[in-house]
Amino acid sequence: MVCPFHDDSKPSLRINIQKGCFKCMACEAKGGDLIAFHQKLTGRNFVEACKDLGAWEAER
Repeated sequence: MVCPFHDDSKPSLRINIQKGCFKCMACEAKGGDLIAFHQKLTGRNFVEACKDLGAWEAER
Protein backbone atom coordinates (compact mmCIF):
# COMPACT_ATOMS: atom_id res chain seq x y z
CA MET A 1 0.00 0.00 0.00
CA VAL A 2 1.22 3.53 -0.74
CA CYS A 3 2.12 5.27 2.53
CA PRO A 4 0.05 8.40 3.33
CA PHE A 5 2.70 9.72 5.74
CA HIS A 6 5.27 10.72 3.11
CA ASP A 7 5.55 11.32 -0.65
CA ASP A 8 5.45 7.70 -1.74
CA SER A 9 5.54 6.48 -5.34
CA LYS A 10 5.95 2.76 -4.61
CA PRO A 11 3.99 0.73 -2.06
CA SER A 12 5.98 0.75 1.18
CA LEU A 13 3.30 0.57 3.89
CA ARG A 14 2.78 -2.90 5.35
CA ILE A 15 -0.34 -3.78 7.33
CA ASN A 16 -0.39 -6.93 9.44
CA ILE A 17 -4.01 -7.79 10.14
CA GLN A 18 -3.17 -10.73 12.42
CA LYS A 19 -0.97 -8.62 14.71
CA GLY A 20 -3.05 -5.46 14.23
CA CYS A 21 -0.21 -3.14 13.30
CA PHE A 22 1.25 -1.10 10.44
CA LYS A 23 4.76 -0.04 9.42
CA CYS A 24 6.20 1.91 6.52
CA MET A 25 9.44 0.45 5.25
CA ALA A 26 10.52 3.84 3.86
CA CYS A 27 9.67 6.47 6.50
CA GLU A 28 9.45 4.12 9.51
CA ALA A 29 5.93 5.29 10.46
CA LYS A 30 4.42 2.60 12.65
CA GLY A 31 1.65 1.91 15.10
CA GLY A 32 -0.56 -0.67 16.63
CA ASP A 33 -4.15 -0.21 15.53
CA LEU A 34 -6.67 1.76 13.50
CA ILE A 35 -6.90 4.48 16.14
CA ALA A 36 -3.11 4.96 16.12
CA PHE A 37 -3.17 5.08 12.31
CA HIS A 38 -5.92 7.74 12.33
CA GLN A 39 -4.12 9.76 15.03
CA LYS A 40 -0.90 9.76 13.01
CA LEU A 41 -2.72 10.60 9.78
CA THR A 42 -4.80 13.46 11.22
CA GLY A 43 -2.71 14.68 14.16
CA ARG A 44 -5.67 14.30 16.52
CA ASN A 45 -5.49 13.05 20.09
CA PHE A 46 -6.89 9.68 21.21
CA VAL A 47 -10.37 10.86 22.22
CA GLU A 48 -10.79 12.97 19.07
CA ALA A 49 -9.66 10.06 16.88
CA CYS A 50 -12.11 7.71 18.62
CA LYS A 51 -14.94 10.19 18.05
CA ASP A 52 -13.94 10.59 14.37
CA LEU A 53 -14.09 6.83 13.91
CA GLY A 54 -17.42 6.50 15.71
CA ALA A 55 -16.00 4.52 18.61
CA TRP A 56 -16.91 7.23 21.08
CA GLU A 57 -20.10 9.20 20.96
CA ALA A 58 -19.58 12.94 20.82
CA GLU A 59 -20.87 14.89 23.83
CA ARG A 60 -24.14 16.66 23.29
